[in-house]
Amino acid sequence: MTPEVLSRRVDLTMTGVGVVAFGYLAALVAVPSGPDGPVLLALVAGALVVLAGAELIAGAPPRSVGLFALLYAVLAAISWGLLAVVDSFATVTLLLAGGVALLAYGLHRYELVALGLVGDVDEH
Repeated sequence: MTPEVLSRRVDLTMTGVGVVAFGYLAALVAVPSGPDGPVLLALVAGALVVLAGAELIAGAPPRSVGLFALLYAVLAAISWGLLAVVDSFATVTLLLAGGVALLAYGLHRYELVALGLVGDVDEH
């Protein structure tokens, strides 16, 4: 993949992420307690279409877009379940963001170890 193609993909993806973030913020401003079920489902589905469409337009392989859609659906299901238990949109957002951040950090550390970029710890 050339730097030009990668740059185009990143630009389109970041634009899609910005549109989705703006949509979520607009929904929170419009309904501070959080949208109800059908509105939330429409918002999540619209975000998926925007993000997956941006990736497909940018030339991402359909396999990676399919994996993204699957993970997105799993996160949406977890959010839906947490919202049914916690009943606070802000708490669900914090729990989900914390879980995703922890998962991303774990993946980052795994990549460092797999690539051999982590040195041995000298124990005394």
